[in-house]
Amino acid sequence: MRREGSTEWLYPGWQFADDGNVKPEVARVLEAAREAGIRPGEIADILNRRTGLAGGRTLVDSLLEGDERAVIAAIRR
Repeated sequence: MRREGSTEWLYPGWQFADDGNVKPEVARVLEAAREAGIRPGEIADILNRRTGLAGGRTLVDSLLEGDERAVIAAIRR
C-alpha cells in the first residue's frame, strides 16, 4: 500500500509468515488481483471492505482466517 502523495510503500505485517516470506494465501490473492488488472493501491481498499450485511468483518478478516476463496471471489467481481 502506498499513501497518497508518498514515495514509500507500507507492508502490513499480517501478510508475512514467521520466516518473513509472504504467506501462500496472500500470494494467491495478490496473483488474482494482478490477473484482474487491479492496481497495487486498490488492493488495500478491496481488502478493507466490509463483508456481509452486519458487523465489522472485512475481507482481510476472511483472509486471516484462511478463507482466501471469499477474497479471490470478491476480487474477480
